[in-house]
Amino acid sequence: PRDLAETEKLLGDAYYQSLNFKAAWQAYRKALMRSFPDNELHQLHVYLKLHGSYSVQILYLIFVYDLQYFQ
Repeated sequence: PRDLAETEKLLGDAYYQSLNFKAAWQAYRKALMRSFPDNELHQLHVYLKLHGSYSVQILYLIFVYDLQYFQ
């Protein structure tokens, strides 16, 4: 379970870098569902990544809207 959780977190990171936020959220959520001993630190890292991806998505949408509005 630990390896799967780490792999799903890394997959979420890759999707995040490519601005595919929906796929990143799905991978991060799958990583959070994995349970293994001493996974508190892993869960904290994934929660922070998930929060960051939500924030970036909102900023990205505002930026795209502003570009369309001011052209």
